Amino acid sequence: MKTVMNVSTWEYSIKTEAERLIHCAHQIIVGFYKTNNFIVLPYNPNILNAHVVTFPDLPYTKISRFWEQVKKVDVNILPIQTDPKFIDEIVKMLESSYLPVTKFDNLKDLWQKAEKNILKEIYKVIPNKKGVIKKVTIYPTSFGTSSSFNWINKRGEIIIYIRIDQGIHAIAEAIITALTRKDVYGKLEGVWQESEIITDYLITETSISLCQDLRNLTKFKANCGVSEILSYRFLYNFSFCLIP
Repeated sequence: MKTVMNVSTWEYSIKTEAERLIHCAHQIIVGFYKTNNFIVLPYNPNILNAHVVTFPDLPYTKISRFWEQVKKVDVNILPIQTDPKFIDEIVKMLESSYLPVTKFDNLKDLWQKAEKNILKEIYKVIPNKKGVIKKVTIYPTSFGTSSSFNWINKRGEIIIYIRIDQGIHAIAEAIITALTRKDVYGKLEGVWQESEIITDYLITETSISLCQDLRNLTKFKANCGVSEILSYRFLYNFSFCLIP
Protein backbone atom coordinates (compact mmCIF):
# COMPACT_ATOMS: atom_id res chain seq x y z
CA MET A 1 0.00 0.00 0.00
CA LYS A 2 1.37 3.38 -0.99
CA THR A 3 2.26 5.56 2.00
CA VAL A 4 0.42 8.86 2.30
CA MET A 5 2.93 11.70 2.41
CA ASN A 6 2.74 15.28 3.61
CA VAL A 7 1.95 17.46 0.60
CA SER A 8 1.44 20.86 2.24
CA THR A 9 3.57 23.98 2.06
CA TRP A 10 2.89 27.23 3.92
CA GLU A 11 3.40 30.66 2.40
CA TYR A 12 2.87 34.05 4.00
CA SER A 13 3.70 37.63 3.06
CA ILE A 14 2.05 41.04 3.01
CA LYS A 15 1.30 40.30 -0.64
CA THR A 16 -0.67 37.13 0.21
CA GLU A 17 -2.61 39.15 2.79
CA ALA A 18 -3.32 41.82 0.17
CA GLU A 19 -4.65 39.15 -2.18
CA ARG A 20 -6.81 37.75 0.62
CA LEU A 21 -8.21 41.21 1.29
CA ILE A 22 -9.16 41.50 -2.40
CA HIS A 23 -10.90 38.11 -2.16
CA CYS A 24 -12.89 39.23 0.89
CA ALA A 25 -13.81 42.60 -0.60
CA HIS A 26 -15.09 40.86 -3.73
CA GLN A 27 -17.32 38.57 -1.68
CA ILE A 28 -18.68 41.57 0.22
CA ILE A 29 -19.60 43.61 -2.83
CA VAL A 30 -21.18 40.73 -4.79
CA GLY A 31 -23.28 39.78 -1.76
CA PHE A 32 -21.87 36.29 -1.25
CA TYR A 33 -21.46 36.69 2.50
CA LYS A 34 -24.94 38.12 2.95
CA THR A 35 -26.55 35.39 0.84
CA ASN A 36 -24.86 32.64 2.84
CA ASN A 37 -25.49 34.17 6.28
CA PHE A 38 -21.95 35.21 7.13
CA ILE A 39 -21.52 38.18 9.45
CA VAL A 40 -18.87 40.72 8.41
CA LEU A 41 -17.09 42.50 11.26
CA PRO A 42 -13.99 44.69 11.56
CA TYR A 43 -10.78 42.75 12.09
CA ASN A 44 -10.43 41.55 15.67
CA PRO A 45 -8.01 38.76 16.67
CA ASN A 46 -10.39 37.72 19.46
CA ILE A 47 -13.28 36.79 17.16
CA LEU A 48 -13.06 32.99 17.27
CA ASN A 49 -16.08 32.30 15.15
CA ALA A 50 -16.36 30.39 11.89
CA HIS A 51 -19.54 32.26 10.96
CA VAL A 52 -17.88 35.66 11.15
CA VAL A 53 -15.91 37.26 8.33
CA THR A 54 -13.17 39.56 9.60
CA PHE A 55 -12.39 42.51 7.34
CA PRO A 56 -9.96 45.30 8.27
CA ASP A 57 -11.37 48.80 8.57
CA LEU A 58 -8.96 50.63 6.27
CA PRO A 59 -9.16 53.73 4.01
CA TYR A 60 -10.17 51.90 0.83
CA THR A 61 -11.42 55.10 -0.81
CA LYS A 62 -7.81 56.25 -1.08
CA ILE A 63 -7.28 53.56 -3.72
CA SER A 64 -8.82 54.58 -7.03
CA ARG A 65 -11.90 52.51 -7.97
CA PHE A 66 -11.14 49.99 -5.21
CA TRP A 67 -14.61 48.43 -5.06
CA GLU A 68 -15.00 48.45 -8.82
CA GLN A 69 -11.68 46.64 -9.22
CA VAL A 70 -12.33 43.95 -6.60
CA LYS A 71 -15.75 43.24 -8.08
CA LYS A 72 -14.15 42.23 -11.39
CA VAL A 73 -11.78 39.69 -9.82
CA ASP A 74 -12.46 35.98 -10.39
CA VAL A 75 -12.12 34.57 -6.86
CA ASN A 76 -12.37 31.00 -8.15
CA ILE A 77 -8.81 31.35 -9.40
CA LEU A 78 -6.17 31.29 -6.67
CA PRO A 79 -3.82 33.01 -6.16
CA ILE A 80 -5.83 36.10 -7.09
CA GLN A 81 -5.15 37.36 -10.61
CA THR A 82 -5.41 41.13 -10.98
CA ASP A 83 -3.39 44.23 -11.86
CA PRO A 84 -0.06 44.03 -9.95
CA LYS A 85 -0.22 47.78 -9.37
CA PHE A 86 -3.55 47.33 -7.60
CA ILE A 87 -2.03 44.69 -5.32
CA ASP A 88 0.95 46.96 -4.64
CA GLU A 89 -1.39 49.74 -3.51
CA ILE A 90 -3.09 47.39 -1.06
CA VAL A 91 0.27 46.14 0.20
CA LYS A 92 1.28 49.73 0.96
CA MET A 93 -2.02 50.34 2.75
CA LEU A 94 -1.52 47.23 4.89
CA GLU A 95 2.08 48.15 5.67
CA SER A 96 0.98 51.55 6.98
CA SER A 97 -1.92 50.13 9.01
CA TYR A 98 -2.18 49.18 12.67
CA LEU A 99 -2.68 45.50 11.86
CA PRO A 100 -0.33 43.05 13.58
CA VAL A 101 1.79 40.47 11.77
CA THR A 102 -0.04 37.18 11.28
CA LYS A 103 1.41 34.50 13.58
CA PHE A 104 0.72 30.93 12.53
CA ASP A 105 3.59 28.72 13.77
CA ASN A 106 1.42 26.74 16.21
CA LEU A 107 -1.26 26.04 13.61
CA LYS A 108 1.40 25.02 11.10
CA ASP A 109 3.05 22.64 13.57
CA LEU A 110 -0.27 21.02 14.48
CA TRP A 111 -1.18 20.46 10.84
CA GLN A 112 2.21 19.03 9.90
CA LYS A 113 1.90 16.45 12.68
CA ALA A 114 -1.67 15.50 11.78
CA GLU A 115 -1.65 15.80 7.99
CA LYS A 116 -0.70 12.24 7.02
CA ASN A 117 -3.34 10.61 9.23
CA ILE A 118 -6.06 13.02 8.16
CA LEU A 119 -5.33 12.58 4.44
CA LYS A 120 -5.24 8.80 4.94
CA GLU A 121 -8.73 8.87 6.46
CA ILE A 122 -10.05 11.22 3.78
CA TYR A 123 -8.87 8.78 1.11
CA LYS A 124 -10.43 5.90 3.02
CA VAL A 125 -13.82 7.63 3.16
CA ILE A 126 -13.61 8.96 -0.43
CA PRO A 127 -11.71 6.14 -2.18
CA ASN A 128 -12.20 7.48 -5.70
CA LYS A 129 -10.07 10.48 -4.70
CA LYS A 130 -7.20 8.41 -3.31
CA GLY A 131 -3.82 9.88 -4.18
CA VAL A 132 -5.18 12.74 -6.27
CA ILE A 133 -3.75 15.47 -4.04
CA LYS A 134 -0.21 16.29 -5.13
CA LYS A 135 0.24 19.66 -3.46
CA VAL A 136 -1.58 21.82 -0.93
CA THR A 137 -0.46 25.43 -0.58
CA ILE A 138 -1.71 27.07 2.61
CA TYR A 139 -1.85 30.84 2.99
CA PRO A 140 -2.37 31.73 6.67
CA THR A 141 -4.36 34.93 7.05
CA SER A 142 -6.01 37.20 9.57
CA PHE A 143 -8.93 38.04 7.30
CA GLY A 144 -12.05 36.55 5.78
CA THR A 145 -13.99 33.41 6.48
CA SER A 146 -12.47 30.50 8.39
CA SER A 147 -11.10 29.23 5.08
CA SER A 148 -11.32 29.71 1.33
CA PHE A 149 -9.93 27.47 -1.38
CA ASN A 150 -10.00 26.47 -5.02
CA TRP A 151 -11.31 23.21 -6.39
CA ILE A 152 -8.50 20.72 -6.90
CA ASN A 153 -7.05 21.32 -10.36
CA LYS A 154 -5.81 18.90 -13.02
CA ARG A 155 -2.33 18.98 -11.51
CA GLY A 156 -3.69 17.82 -8.17
CA GLU A 157 -3.10 21.18 -6.49
CA ILE A 158 -5.25 22.85 -3.84
CA ILE A 159 -4.73 26.38 -2.54
CA ILE A 160 -6.21 27.26 0.86
CA TYR A 161 -6.52 30.49 2.81
CA ILE A 162 -6.83 29.53 6.49
CA ARG A 163 -7.70 32.09 9.14
CA ILE A 164 -5.25 31.71 12.00
CA ASP A 165 -7.85 31.64 14.79
CA GLN A 166 -9.23 28.40 13.33
CA GLY A 167 -7.99 24.90 14.12
CA ILE A 168 -6.69 22.20 11.81
CA HIS A 169 -10.26 20.94 11.38
CA ALA A 170 -10.81 23.97 9.13
CA ILE A 171 -7.93 22.84 6.90
CA ALA A 172 -9.39 19.32 6.76
CA GLU A 173 -12.80 20.75 5.87
CA ALA A 174 -11.29 22.87 3.10
CA ILE A 175 -9.50 19.88 1.59
CA ILE A 176 -12.62 17.70 1.67
CA THR A 177 -14.70 20.43 0.05
CA ALA A 178 -12.02 21.13 -2.56
CA LEU A 179 -12.17 17.43 -3.48
CA THR A 180 -15.96 17.11 -3.56
CA ARG A 181 -17.54 20.42 -4.54
CA LYS A 182 -17.09 20.00 -8.28
CA ASP A 183 -18.88 16.64 -8.09
CA VAL A 184 -21.65 18.10 -5.93
CA TYR A 185 -22.23 20.91 -8.42
CA GLY A 186 -21.75 18.91 -11.62
CA LYS A 187 -22.87 15.34 -10.95
CA LEU A 188 -25.46 15.98 -8.24
CA GLU A 189 -26.62 19.44 -9.39
CA GLY A 190 -26.17 20.63 -5.83
CA VAL A 191 -25.58 24.12 -4.46
CA TRP A 192 -23.10 25.71 -2.06
CA GLN A 193 -25.10 24.97 1.08
CA GLU A 194 -25.50 21.29 0.16
CA SER A 195 -21.78 21.00 -0.49
CA GLU A 196 -21.14 22.41 2.98
CA ILE A 197 -23.54 19.90 4.55
CA ILE A 198 -21.75 17.00 2.86
CA THR A 199 -18.40 18.20 4.17
CA ASP A 200 -19.78 18.67 7.69
CA TYR A 201 -21.16 15.13 7.60
CA LEU A 202 -17.93 13.58 6.37
CA ILE A 203 -15.79 15.32 8.95
CA THR A 204 -18.07 14.69 11.94
CA GLU A 205 -19.83 11.38 11.22
CA THR A 206 -17.22 9.21 9.48
CA SER A 207 -13.85 7.77 10.47
CA ILE A 208 -12.28 11.13 9.64
CA SER A 209 -13.68 12.39 12.94
CA LEU A 210 -11.72 9.68 14.78
CA CYS A 211 -8.36 11.19 13.84
CA GLN A 212 -6.76 12.04 17.16
CA ASP A 213 -6.23 15.69 16.26
CA LEU A 214 -9.85 16.21 15.20
CA ARG A 215 -11.60 14.56 18.15
CA ASN A 216 -12.08 17.83 19.98
CA LEU A 217 -13.68 19.45 16.97
CA THR A 218 -15.50 22.57 18.06
CA LYS A 219 -17.93 24.64 16.06
CA PHE A 220 -18.28 28.19 17.32
CA LYS A 221 -21.75 29.69 17.13
CA ALA A 222 -22.30 33.32 16.34
CA ASN A 223 -23.85 35.70 18.83
CA CYS A 224 -26.11 36.90 16.05
CA GLY A 225 -28.14 39.44 18.00
CA VAL A 226 -25.13 41.64 18.65
CA SER A 227 -22.95 40.69 15.68
CA GLU A 228 -25.56 41.44 13.02
CA ILE A 229 -26.03 44.96 14.38
CA LEU A 230 -22.29 45.56 14.47
CA SER A 231 -21.95 44.14 10.97
CA TYR A 232 -24.68 46.41 9.62
CA ARG A 233 -23.03 49.46 11.14
CA PHE A 234 -19.63 48.45 9.77
CA LEU A 235 -20.83 47.73 6.23
CA TYR A 236 -22.86 50.94 6.23
CA ASN A 237 -19.51 52.71 5.82
CA PHE A 238 -19.26 51.03 2.41
CA SER A 239 -22.93 51.54 1.48
CA PHE A 240 -22.02 53.66 -1.52
CA CYS A 241 -20.63 50.54 -3.19
CA LEU A 242 -23.24 48.05 -2.00
CA ILE A 243 -26.37 49.73 -3.28
CA PRO A 244 -27.54 47.91 -6.47
